[in-house]
Amino acid sequence: MHPVIHDLTVNLKSGARLCRFARPGLEAFRVTTDQLVLLLLVGVSIGFGIDYLDSLPQPEFNSHALTTEGFGIAALLLGVYLVSRFVSHREDILAIPVLILSTTPVFLIAWELLGWLVLDRTESSVVQSAVSSAYMVWWLAVIFLCLRMALGRGVARVLGAFTILLVSWLLPVWYLASYNTFWYPAEEDSGEDPYAAYRELDAEQLFYRQPDLLDSTLTGMAAERPG
Repeated sequence: MHPVIHDLTVNLKSGARLCRFARPGLEAFRVTTDQLVLLLLVGVSIGFGIDYLDSLPQPEFNSHALTTEGFGIAALLLGVYLVSRFVSHREDILAIPVLILSTTPVFLIAWELLGWLVLDRTESSVVQSAVSSAYMVWWLAVIFLCLRMALGRGVARVLGAFTILLVSWLLPVWYLASYNTFWYPAEEDSGEDPYAAYRELDAEQLFYRQPDLLDSTLTGMAAERPG
């Protein structure tokens, strides 16, 4: 196995342990720029595949999803840069996005399973809100754990970094790009032309009928307004 692929496998396994709050330790991850790029590609590929399967049998590609996904990645990198400034350019700052992205596949698959097993099977807004809130708390807790592993046990430093990521990455993505799907089901073709009635109109005849139509309308209104 190629060393880069081996390191990717190690990161994904360690990320899955992080999602269970197992705290594998920073030494269990392979922190390199290669891994950062590969983890980004893995996350996008999983989302791409899940959306495609959800949109069968006639999926249509949504090109706007690429812009939305790019915005999310840019916001994450901006947040990491701001955190690096906050902690005075720590050399291991690259560990933050690597740790966070290593957990992304678990969260993507978990959300899909929750939708299939719970959210799509109930109309109760209470249940849907409870499940979505629990998922969000889980996600934020894992991100906080990633920061604590990367930055050490300084509470003020970790809370500050978490606040920076919340403002520069999590909230913008949540409010501006939370709905992002690469594929959507094609609209069913009913075989009927929605503009058929419009095309049957004779514009010239309609123009010359204006006086008659106006007289008819005024006659109807006169009965309702005596005098």
